[in-house]
Amino acid sequence: MMLSVVPFIIFLTLHTSSAQDNVIETTSGPIRGQRSGFANRGDITEYLGIPYAEPPTGDNRFRGPVPVRPWNRTLDAFEFGSACLQNDLELSTSLVGAQTTDTAFSGIVMSEEDCLYLNIYQPAGTDMTSTTMSTSQDNVTPQSNVTSQPNVTSQPNVTSETKAVMVFFHGGDFVSGSGMAYSGSVLASEHDVIVVTVNYRLGALGFLSNGSDSMPSNFGLMDQQMALKWINENIMFFYGDPERITIFGSGSGGSSVHLHTIIESSRSLFSRAVVQSATYNDAVWDSSSAKENYDAFLAIFGIGAMNDVMSYLRNEATAEEILAASEEIGVWQPVISNLIPVQPREAMKSETVNQDRYIDMVVGSNNLDGSQIASSAVDVDSETWYYDVVRDVTSRTSEFNDWDESDVGKRMKMFKLFYGGFYGDFNASLPRLKNALSTVIYSDQLYETWAQEIAMTQHARSIYKYSFRVSGGGSRMGAANGEELPYLFGLSSSADETLSNEMMRMWSEFAKSGTFSSDMTSDPFTPYSSSGDGTCRNTVVLNDGNDGVTNDNDLETPRNWEFWEHYYLTMGLSCSQDPSEPGTEDPHSPSNPDTGGDKICEAGVWSDAGVDMSNDVAGALLITFICLTAVLLFMFIFSCWQSNKMKKKIKKLLSDDYDGSVVSNMSSKL
Repeated sequence: MMLSVVPFIIFLTLHTSSAQDNVIETTSGPIRGQRSGFANRGDITEYLGIPYAEPPTGDNRFRGPVPVRPWNRTLDAFEFGSACLQNDLELSTSLVGAQTTDTAFSGIVMSEEDCLYLNIYQPAGTDMTSTTMSTSQDNVTPQSNVTSQPNVTSQPNVTSETKAVMVFFHGGDFVSGSGMAYSGSVLASEHDVIVVTVNYRLGALGFLSNGSDSMPSNFGLMDQQMALKWINENIMFFYGDPERITIFGSGSGGSSVHLHTIIESSRSLFSRAVVQSATYNDAVWDSSSAKENYDAFLAIFGIGAMNDVMSYLRNEATAEEILAASEEIGVWQPVISNLIPVQPREAMKSETVNQDRYIDMVVGSNNLDGSQIASSAVDVDSETWYYDVVRDVTSRTSEFNDWDESDVGKRMKMFKLFYGGFYGDFNASLPRLKNALSTVIYSDQLYETWAQEIAMTQHARSIYKYSFRVSGGGSRMGAANGEELPYLFGLSSSADETLSNEMMRMWSEFAKSGTFSSDMTSDPFTPYSSSGDGTCRNTVVLNDGNDGVTNDNDLETPRNWEFWEHYYLTMGLSCSQDPSEPGTEDPHSPSNPDTGGDKICEAGVWSDAGVDMSNDVAGALLITFICLTAVLLFMFIFSCWQSNKMKKKIKKLLSDDYDGSVVSNMSSKL
C-alpha cells in the first residue's frame, strides 16, 4: 500500500522533478523512476515504494516474508510505501523533525501492515542504454500505481561502470522508524553510489516469539534479509554492483547490520558492513525473556490457553489490536532462534566461518550514545540521583545475573573508583556529574563496550573503528544516539558542511573499495587490531571544528571495554573471576600477562585516582599495612601492659620503704 495520510500529507522537496521517464526491467517487473535535480548538485533518479515481498497480512502475518509476485505493467515508483505498523503520532512527529530527508512531511502519516517496501536512489550519469532482458511475467499482482509499459531498459551495458551499493537499515529500538525518513539523494548524487533504504516489520509483528523452535521468529530480520536478496537479484538493472553491497545502520539498525554479519544465511548477500551505535550483544534476548513477552502479549488478548494461538492472531485479531498490545508490552528485540542460534558475542568468536566469506567492517559509536537513556531513566533533581543511575544500570543488565538492592551500593563504589575524580564533597559535585557520569556509564555500558568487543573479536578481512564526538548543542560535550546520521545523509542545515561532506566521502569510499580513509588527515588509518604491538588500535575520531577527522591511538577505550566486559560476567560484584576465556581478552591491552600488565577489571582502577599500581599490588600493600598496624597495636598494648605492671611493682617497693622491718634492718646496718 502506498503512503496513507490523515488528513493530508504534502511532499515538498529541496529539489525539482522532471517528467522524464526512467523505466527499468527487473525480475519483479518494470519500474519507472523519477529524475530529480539539485541546485549546484548532481541529478539522481528516485525509485520509491518498490515492494520486495508480499504484504505480511492475513495468513502471512507472523510468518517469514514471501517473495513478491512479479507484475506485468509498469510500476510508477514515485511515492513512498507505507511505514510498518507503529504509533502514527510518534512516526509523524519524527518525520516532521527529521534532518535526514529532503521531503517535508505534514499531517498524520499512517503506518500499515502492508509495508515491505524499499527505495532506491540512483546517481546521475548512469548508462541507461542497453538491450531488453526478458523476465517472468506470470502471476501478475494488481498495483494501483502500475501503468502501461513504455520503452524499457533493463540489462546493464557490460562496458558501463557499475556503482557501489549502500543499503541502510533504520533504527528505532525495533518498534519505530521507516526507510522514508532517510533520503539517499545527496549521498548518491555527490558521491556516486546507489543508496537503498528499507522498511521492515517492527514490534510484535516483527519480533514475537514463544522462545522455542516450534514458532518462527525474528520476522523483522527476515524482512531485511529478503530485501537484500531482492537487491542482489535486481541491483544490476540499476547499474549497481552486486559484488559491492555495503549494509549500514545506526542504533537498532546498527544491531541489525551486525546480526547479519554473523547470520550464516545473510553473509553471502553483502561484502561490507558499517555498524553504528549498536547496543551491547545486539540487544538479543534469550528464550526465557522472549517467552515472558509472548505470554504477556497473549494475556492481553486473553488467549493464553488456546490450542491454535497463531490462527487467532492471523485471522481474528485486527492490526489495531495487535499494535495496541505491542505498545502495551513496549520492548521488542531479536531473540535466539534458528536464525540466531547463539548469542552474538559467542557467534562472532567462532572459528568455523569460512575465511572466503569474511567481510570488511567499520564499527563505532557516539561518545554520548547513552544520554537519551540516562535522561529518561533518571530524575536529575532527585537527591538520590546517583543511586537511581546505578540501580537503573544494574536493572538493565539483570538478565545476565541475579541481583538485589544491597548490590547497588557496591556498584556505586566501583563506578566511582573506575571513572575516578569523584572524591571530597560528593554532593557538591552532583551538578557536574549529572551531565557526565550518567551518560558515560550508559554510553560505555551499552554502546562503546560493544563496538570495542566487535573490533577486537570478530573474524573479518578488516575492521576499522571510529568515534563520533561532535557536540549536539547545549551543555552536552559530545554526540547523542543517532546524531551522526544528518552528517551521513548530507541534509542537515545545522551540521558542519565540511565534516558532513568528508563523512559521506569516507563511508562511500569504504563501500567502493573497503578502505576507510580521510582527506582531512595525513595519517593513514589502519584496521583496529592489524598488528601485535601497542600502537595498532587506531580509532578514527570525528569531531567539531578544526579537529575534524583525526587518527587517535585508542588507549582509554580498551579499559572501558575490559571493565564492562567483566562487569557483564560478574555483575560488577567481583574482580576475582578469570576473564581470559578464548576470544575475550585483548592481546594488545595492559591485561595481557605477556606485556607484564594486570588482569581485566584491574587496569586503570587505581590509575584514575592518580596511583600507578594494580589491584594486586594495592591489595598486597593493604594487607601488609593491616598486618603491620596489628603488630604495632599489639606491641603498643603489650608495652602499656608491661608499663602498668612495672608501675605497680615500683609503687609496691616504695610503699615497703616505710615498713618497720625495713627501717630496723637499715638501723642495724648502720
